[in-house]
Amino acid sequence: MPNLDDDRPDFALDDEGYLVDGLAWTPEVAEKLARASGLFRLTADHWKVISCYREAAARHRRPPSLAALTQLAGIPLAELQRLFPFHTAELVARLAGSRKPSDG
Repeated sequence: MPNLDDDRPDFALDDEGYLVDGLAWTPEVAEKLARASGLFRLTADHWKVISCYREAAARHRRPPSLAALTQLAGIPLAELQRLFPFHTAELVARLAGSRKPSDG
């Protein structure tokens, strides 16, 4: 679970660091989760990916695959992995306020 700076965050995380309630997601929550995950600053490219992920997940009622996300965001997989270097799919999902992606 990410180590959050705040003594009492205003959102709950499960034991793997994902939001218990996706409706608690805000950009500020994403920033806190990013810092706790080792990303010190979310750039415009990070936000583009997070926004595309959230829009696709809402539209299709399931999270997009990494392949779909690269197409939606217009960012090659290697760049996506550079932006989100630690377990890319899981980190994007966590920062977007989604559940942990399944393996299948």
